[in-house]
Amino acid sequence: MNNLEEKEVVLKSEAWLVAGKNRSREADELLDQLAFRLKSVLAARNNKYLLMNAPTEALEDLIRILPPE
Repeated sequence: MNNLEEKEVVLKSEAWLVAGKNRSREADELLDQLAFRLKSVLAARNNKYLLMNAPTEALEDLIRILPPE
């Protein structure tokens, strides 16, 4: 992108989500939400997001003209 190219790897890293066994229900819910969001980002990695300022009445017509997946 932007004609940039990798010259050298400075640092390789990875992230871990670790939770203790004696966590609260609230912590469990937060962890579930975070895990869901991370999985969603990974699942959508190859998809594109389209933002369009169009009237609601035109949605059916717009959907019809979109290319198939």
